Amino acid sequence: MVHFKKSLTFILAALLVLFAVGCTSSETETPAPTPAPTEPEKIAHPLAEQYPAFFDLDTTNGLTVYAANFAQGHTVCSLLPTTDEEIDFLALSTGAQVDPATMKEILVWYNLPKESITVVPYYSPLSSYIGPDLFEEQGMAQLLYELGLGEKPAAIQEETESSIFPYTLCWADASESGDHALRYTYYPITGTYDYKNELTYPAIGVKNIQELKSFLSLANGYFSLSASMPGKESFHTLIKKYDEAFFESSGLVIVYITSSSTSISYKLADAVADGEELHISITEVTPEGELAQQNAGWFMVVEIPQEVLSQVNYFSAG
Repeated sequence: MVHFKKSLTFILAALLVLFAVGCTSSETETPAPTPAPTEPEKIAHPLAEQYPAFFDLDTTNGLTVYAANFAQGHTVCSLLPTTDEEIDFLALSTGAQVDPATMKEILVWYNLPKESITVVPYYSPLSSYIGPDLFEEQGMAQLLYELGLGEKPAAIQEETESSIFPYTLCWADASESGDHALRYTYYPITGTYDYKNELTYPAIGVKNIQELKSFLSLANGYFSLSASMPGKESFHTLIKKYDEAFFESSGLVIVYITSSSTSISYKLADAVADGEELHISITEVTPEGELAQQNAGWFMVVEIPQEVLSQVNYFSAG
C-alpha cells in the first residue's frame, strides 16, 4: 500500500512538471500579436481652418465640385462627397464657396485620381446671371483647366499666343480707407478721367523697379491691392513676379479701367508708339444677357519690351 502511494505521488509530481514545462513552452513559442498597420496622419491644410466644410470629406464614392457663375468670369465652387441624393442648391449657394484656384489647392490635398472627381455646373438661386458660360464646352473646359482636372483649352492657348504683348487683368477696387472721389481726380496713375466717355483710361509707364515701388506706395492709399475677383489674380500677387531681372529687358504699362458691371471684361487690342507717346488700345467685351449690377475697377498690366518703352514718356489708353 505504501509503495502504491509513493508511486502515485511520483506520477502526480511528474505530470505537474510536464504541465508546467508545456505551459512555459507554449508561452515562449507563441509570437506577440502584430499591431494593425496605421495610415500615416494626413497633414492639415492651411485652408482647413478657413474652410472646414471642404476638408475630411468621405471620399468613398469620390468628390463633386459644384460650380456657379455670378457674372461672366466670376465662378464660385463648393465641394461635397459624390452622392445620388438631391442637392439643395440654395443651401449650397449660402454655404462656403471659393474660387477655382483655391478649390484646386483643396483637391490636390485629397490626392484623388482625376476620374474620382466630378464637376457639376448649376445656376445659383441667389444670382440673376444666366449666361451659358459653364454649360458650354469652352466654359467647362476652362473651369476644368483652372481646377487642375484638364488641359489648357486650345482657344485660350491661341488667344495668348496671338496677343501683341502679354497682359493681365487684375481687380482694382477702391480701398475702404481711401477717398473714392479722389480716384477720379488724382491718381497714382497719370492721365485724366472723362466722365462722359468711360473708354478713356488713365495709364502709367513703369520702366524700372524703383518706379514700380513708387507706384505701389501711392496706389496702396487708393486701392485694395490684395483684393481679387474669383478666377482672377490679385494685383498684389501678380506684381511679385516683376523683379529687377524682369526690368532688364521689359517694363510695364498699367492702365486703370472703370466699368459699370463686373460682367464686362477687357482685352488688349493693340499698343502703338507714336513719337514719345505710347497708346494702349483696349477692347470691351460685354456678354449677352443680364449684366451684374456691381461697379468694377481693373488694372490692365501690359508687359512692353524696354526698346519700345525707353523711347516714350507719355502714355494713354482707350
